[in-house]
Amino acid sequence: MKQPSGLHNGIRSAGLLAIIILGLVSIIGTGGNGSYTPADQQNTYYRDADGDGYGDPNTAAEFTDRPLGEYISDHTDCDDGNAAVNPGATELCDDGIDNNCDGKIDTGCICTDDDSDGYYAEIGCGTGKDCNDADAAIHPGVTEVCWDNIDNNCNGLVDEGCTCTDADADGFYLEGDCGTAVDCDDTDAGIFPGATEICGDGKDNDCDGQDQWCGAGDARVPDTGQTICYNSNGGIIDCPATGRAFYGQDASYVINPPSYTWLIANGEAMVRDNVTGLIWEVKSDTGGIHDKDNRYAWNVVDSFIDQLNTELYGGYNDWRLPTRKELMSIVDYGAYGPAADTYYFQYTMSSYYWSSNDSGYNTTSGICGVNFISGQDSTSNLTDQYYVRAVRGQVMPASLTDNMDGTITDNGTGLMWAKASAAGNMTWREALSWCENLSLAGYRDWRLPTIKELKSLVDDTTDGMAIDVRYFPDTTATYYWSSTTHAYYTGHAWLVSFSYGNNGYGNKSGRYYVRAVRGGQGWAH
Repeated sequence: MKQPSGLHNGIRSAGLLAIIILGLVSIIGTGGNGSYTPADQQNTYYRDADGDGYGDPNTAAEFTDRPLGEYISDHTDCDDGNAAVNPGATELCDDGIDNNCDGKIDTGCICTDDDSDGYYAEIGCGTGKDCNDADAAIHPGVTEVCWDNIDNNCNGLVDEGCTCTDADADGFYLEGDCGTAVDCDDTDAGIFPGATEICGDGKDNDCDGQDQWCGAGDARVPDTGQTICYNSNGGIIDCPATGRAFYGQDASYVINPPSYTWLIANGEAMVRDNVTGLIWEVKSDTGGIHDKDNRYAWNVVDSFIDQLNTELYGGYNDWRLPTRKELMSIVDYGAYGPAADTYYFQYTMSSYYWSSNDSGYNTTSGICGVNFISGQDSTSNLTDQYYVRAVRGQVMPASLTDNMDGTITDNGTGLMWAKASAAGNMTWREALSWCENLSLAGYRDWRLPTIKELKSLVDDTTDGMAIDVRYFPDTTATYYWSSTTHAYYTGHAWLVSFSYGNNGYGNKSGRYYVRAVRGGQGWAH
């Protein structure tokens, strides 16, 4: 049936409207590109807990918009708990960490230590960075050296923490590395390196480690260190009073007691004998040139001394081998094995130490030395290997005066000697008594000399008798008694032979020669 034309036109109009509406919806929904996106779509973000700009792939979260705070779009961090570890970091060597997140540990690492100081020139090699790999004295942790304009400890600062003190305003600083020699007394403007030394004032005016000797009485003989009294059989007794038996032995007198001082210069230790003024090398147990175990044949001893002087040990270049009398001056005859003050002369071996003296009778194969097990001197072959302790300072001078009254004065030691030996020989007890009762040249304070005092009469420069026979013409070429008991064989006392100048010990009941002495106290260093 034929539709009415009005109805047909209405249907056509309605369909066209629907098409138009649907088209608008499509255009609005596509955003102009023909695809459809819901207004509430979610995006993935990753937590950046360490704030290094790289996210942790294991902490993904969905958000419509990027949230404020720790979440970012990157997800390449391999350790979100360490801001120093991320894909943009530099790989550090030898730390066992994948610093740059490339999946490899310590890749491409080079560690250079050209100066072998244990510190590497590159960062991350397990040590602080060496700022100068051409100088082993420069590296992290080393003590900064003042006023050298160098960053010694590689902390980026030059000469930090340096102090230069000149409290007495003498132009010399108390500290090292301040551009001057070290002032040894910053409280006295008259004491500084290079000052004029005033002899006998008890001060080291020129900071050379010792006071200057002045002449008479300045080469004093130290006491032996023996403080115990003994009888003839070697038994220990109370030291007797004046006039009693065995009075006059070594321990009865205190004249020049041993006295030492530690010296430190250039970081090196030395010991000064305050009685003689000599400065002695200190031995160590750390290897190197001063090690206690070093021994030398005679032909290489000079090389050891030369090395000390080349290296300016303690700041000095005048070290030498001691004479045997100088070696004996530091023997402690009250001790045994070793016979030394081991607080100051640490690591002294109970063995033989070379001296600079030949034997006096065998100059081609015999050299004198001192055995520090007891303090006895003897001669050894040139090929033997023994210990050495270096010394510096003036040699004790020999200067004798005949007083024309039966006495001889040693102007160096301050000792006065009987010119003549006692008539005949005696036991040790008899020798003690004879000297104590001697009256000579108006003096009644004569005594039997200690082993060190008796040894001071030895003349090591002669080819004949080991004493100056111009002053002591009746000297017998045999042994003379000393007042000093042997510390181990206490029934024996020490002797000196004036045939060759060596010492020994004899039974106290034996009979030997005697020469009396008096005085000996000099000025104090």
